Amino acid sequence: MYLKMLAQRLTLLSALLGFVSAGISVGHCPHVSAVHVGETNFAGRWYEIRRVKPEDEGGETCNFEEYNFRKDVNGWSLRINSTGYTGEEWRSSIVDARQYIYARHSAQGYFVLGNQKAGLPRSEKPNFFVLHADDNFSLAYFCQGFGSLKMDLAWIMSRERFPDPEEVNEVQKKLRHNGVFLEMTDVDQEDCPATEGMGMKNLMMQFLRYSQGDADWRY
Repeated sequence: MYLKMLAQRLTLLSALLGFVSAGISVGHCPHVSAVHVGETNFAGRWYEIRRVKPEDEGGETCNFEEYNFRKDVNGWSLRINSTGYTGEEWRSSIVDARQYIYARHSAQGYFVLGNQKAGLPRSEKPNFFVLHADDNFSLAYFCQGFGSLKMDLAWIMSRERFPDPEEVNEVQKKLRHNGVFLEMTDVDQEDCPATEGMGMKNLMMQFLRYSQGDADWRY
């Protein structure tokens, strides 16, 4: 029963983050060093350039993320809208990440990502990390432990769809410098349809479904 519940939660977590499936391995999450982030260097749209290699090669393409920062007395929080194209329609999901309690007096990119409405296991430790952020590139890493197992994901993102591959390689090295060794694959950003037609009506529908606990929908 426990393994079945764990598998269900991991499958749901993969879906929320835009993956068909993701690697699960034995071990504990590494200690990584997050960089300082804020609205100036991390908010807004990022195109996925590389990510953890999914087992199913028939997944979405043209993936991008929208990061929206909010700040209150408890520190920073992020709303992450992940969008990908299925070949027929745009599909999007939203998750929230709150700055880790011991990082709230700084701008360090240690966050606790979760969506309890969708049944994700609660985490008291940071599980979403921004390992690099500059004007052109960002590197995000997620790791959640489940007893002796861990699930980790990574995204290399750029402000443009087609950045210099050599620069992408340099960003990926930062994963290894943090003790993270994951197989990654390039995200297909070719022939992507326009996203301008999403419109306010669709945005309102997204918010309503999100507030009801439905974290995945279509445009």
